[in-house]
Amino acid sequence: MSEGRGYSEGHRYSGRTRIFGRTQIFGRTQRRRGLGAQLTIFRVAAELTQGQLGQAVCCDRTNCDRTNVAHIEKGRSRGDERFWTIADELCGAEGALLAGFHAVSAAKQAHEVQVREAQLAESRAKMQALRLTLRREADRLGIATHAGTVDGDPSPGTVEDQDVKRREAIALAAKIAVGAGVTSADRAIVDAPVTASPVPARIGAPNVARVAATTRCLMAQDKAFGGGCCRDAVFGHLSWARQLREASASEDVQRALEAALARLESLAGWTSRDLCLPLSAQRCYLRSLESARRAEEPILAAHALGTLGGLYLQAGHFPEALQLFRLGALPVQDVASPACSPAWS
Repeated sequence: MSEGRGYSEGHRYSGRTRIFGRTQIFGRTQRRRGLGAQLTIFRVAAELTQGQLGQAVCCDRTNCDRTNVAHIEKGRSRGDERFWTIADELCGAEGALLAGFHAVSAAKQAHEVQVREAQLAESRAKMQALRLTLRREADRLGIATHAGTVDGDPSPGTVEDQDVKRREAIALAAKIAVGAGVTSADRAIVDAPVTASPVPARIGAPNVARVAATTRCLMAQDKAFGGGCCRDAVFGHLSWARQLREASASEDVQRALEAALARLESLAGWTSRDLCLPLSAQRCYLRSLESARRAEEPILAAHALGTLGGLYLQAGHFPEALQLFRLGALPVQDVASPACSPAWS
């Protein structure tokens, strides 16, 4: 069953007839009817008929007649400000009718604002639900997503927050452009710490391949220019790649990830050693050994033990270096006989 004309505006929006529908429509209709009843009282007291009032308004070049006046008095029509100004003067209402018209207009505007806000809230909720659905699907397929905003903000905040940040950024840009002084509060806008890039909930072989490919690029950079130029980049990549351990993956992918991390941690150790940071290098080689063990990669484990022994040999700790070289031989022997090696027990 259709709702008729009185509900046309509420029906147009998907809020309340669910959000603002009938309750708000009835409230606005009652206000119009109340104002129309006041007009009837003042018109009768002024000894004017509906036709006379309509004719008087028509003389002022407003399209109005007795029927229009009747509709306004019944609350079926609202009339414009010109009508109520003339009616107030002719009926001797001393501003009461005009004030009532302004109150009804304000209520109508408030209702329209509420409807727009309801529509906006509904659209935002749908957008958020869609974003969540797409992100879950991307995670299921092993596709990396970036949930944060530019510069790694963990959450974009409300629309109002974004507006404030945008205005602050524009004001700071104007200061810098004209050479004005930048305050400590201004610096806080650009010096905020960067949040780590997010990782997918599930990873696959392509994710591990990207880690390995990036590691090879960093190795080439280190070979060409030395560890000092890329150590920070190596550790930055390593910090992100380690987070992939938290993602769900098949056993084969997990082992491949551990092998990729073992190579990357070994590179981190090498760049630290190149800059004469032995303790940092030692930690990296030990993590590389641990990752190689998880990956069940004896050759990588032997490499980690060998590079750690080389670190001690360079520092003149010969007995410790020899012990590590001997340990490095155990994982290699394990390739032929895994059950006999205590290193993998």
